[in-house]
Amino acid sequence: RRALAIDATFVPALHTLGTILSELSRTIEAEAAFVRALSLDPRHVASLLALAALCGQGGRTDEALALLERAASVAPHSAEAHLRLGNLRAELGCGAAAVASLRSALEHDPNHVEAWYALSLSGALDLGRGDTERLVRLAAGGRVDEDQRIKLSFVLGNAAERQGKIARAFADFQHGNSLRKAALARAGQDFDPAAHARRIAAIAEAFPLDSFADLSAPTEPGPIFVA
Repeated sequence: RRALAIDATFVPALHTLGTILSELSRTIEAEAAFVRALSLDPRHVASLLALAALCGQGGRTDEALALLERAASVAPHSAEAHLRLGNLRAELGCGAAAVASLRSALEHDPNHVEAWYALSLSGALDLGRGDTERLVRLAAGGRVDEDQRIKLSFVLGNAAERQGKIARAFADFQHGNSLRKAALARAGQDFDPAAHARRIAAIAEAFPLDSFADLSAPTEPGPIFVA
């Protein structure tokens, strides 16, 4: 606020103010700060992304989509802009457009873990040999945090399953599960078999067998992985 008192048109200060207000859940004031920043600099990518996030949280997905498309347009080399656009397009059911955005994110940042994970969840993951080696090195290195390392295990497992390498997929999924179990234990959230059984029973009660009467069974035998 001191910076804005000196220069009310200082866009970085307006963006920082909006970010702080957003973290304090003062969303109306935060939105006003981002809108003001963008009125002064329509190409300020950080404010475009932040305002899109607020719109998305408020259920204004059309506005969020327009802002993210704008961000990806003014900053075509921003992997984060393409990632967020891809994620929102996926939520809106725009599968092909979502995959295109996620691939654009990886084109500009081949080490973007969240983009790899989102592409894996989309079902459109197709790793080449170089991609697999890159992700294995990334997971083994010190550039990723624990959550990202877990996600990379599932990305590699999904890729191996799609390639028919079942043993490799099982090993990757098992590794990811062990990492996640350890993380939950450190956070005091150990796996509770009784609570898990209750959740399964509740799901079974909510979805009786006749709910799946119209679904066809797999045409080829093989293991089914649940990541």
